[in-house]
Amino acid sequence: RAIQGSKDSNVRKSAKAAFAAYHQVCGKGSVYGDGVVPLASAHLPGARQVTLDGVWHSIDKADSWYGSDGNVDLWLRCLCEECDDVCEPEID
Repeated sequence: RAIQGSKDSNVRKSAKAAFAAYHQVCGKGSVYGDGVVPLASAHLPGARQVTLDGVWHSIDKADSWYGSDGNVDLWLRCLCEECDDVCEPEID
């Protein structure tokens, strides 16, 4: 959860872009998400819900996107817990 979408002319350009993206995905623009996917669309029914605050969909935010070193450790641990010891994360 990185940003709330907004079409207000007084907000950051990234909030306007998020509004447009979220609206295309779920029909609502003024919701929270990762800048591309709204949070409600990322949480699939029946799946473990993992919300990473401040994490963006875009690699343009190198230290705060899903694939950055610190963030991979957060979601990989959750994935491995769900796999019930099928995989062992190598986390320092």
